[in-house]
Amino acid sequence: MNDNDNDNDKDKHEHGLREVLSQLMLECDIDDASLSRQTDVPASTISRMRLIPEANPTAATLRPIAKFFDISISQLLGDEPLAKERLPGTHNPIQYTASLMPVIEWGWVDAWVENKTMPSDHSNVKWISSEHKVGEKAFALTIPTETFGLFLRKGSIILMDPTQTPKDGDIILFRTPGEKSIFLRQVLIDGNNYYIRSINPELKGIEPLGKDYRLLGVLVETRFSPQEDRATNSLKTTKTISSPAGTVLQHSL
Repeated sequence: MNDNDNDNDKDKHEHGLREVLSQLMLECDIDDASLSRQTDVPASTISRMRLIPEANPTAATLRPIAKFFDISISQLLGDEPLAKERLPGTHNPIQYTASLMPVIEWGWVDAWVENKTMPSDHSNVKWISSEHKVGEKAFALTIPTETFGLFLRKGSIILMDPTQTPKDGDIILFRTPGEKSIFLRQVLIDGNNYYIRSINPELKGIEPLGKDYRLLGVLVETRFSPQEDRATNSLKTTKTISSPAGTVLQHSL
């Protein structure tokens, strides 16, 4: 192999590293400083790897980054393709800074909670981060309509964790036997008895929740979409709250 061939291989190698690293960081919504905290690789080194073609990281630098993204060094360098079955956003946090979860379709909830799987065509799935420490099957959903009141406006995102145990007043996502719909309700706990209610002020009443229900998630965070407040005719800013008293959502799958 002549010198020109070496130069071409070097350019291809470096270009592959820059693209792959930038893609992985974008999927995980992580910046140089955050990745540095996770890997102990200086943020300035990570920045050079992403931006400077002449960057020449050592194996000792690449190894913790590859480990964090759960890929091989060869895949990080672009010498080998990422596995086709790999879920975008896959990572192995070394230190806790934030949790990442996919924003999935309502029809995917059961498969995700049971097997952590998505349909084969999931390349456009968005991943978001949260400061809440949640289980590996945590997920997010987008509210699809305007019918759920001010608390859950259309476009708002709810973050759900299937591993948490509901507490009195929590909002839970669940399914009951024989139903084609999944429900979002506030749960009220009185000893060993569980009740559910809508907190939409227009919907009254409390119903018992049978013990045969299937818990799909406990609401840990709600992110509101900026929308025009009809009362003030002013634009709201995006707002995040934790473990809120939500509203009722029935969504047919």
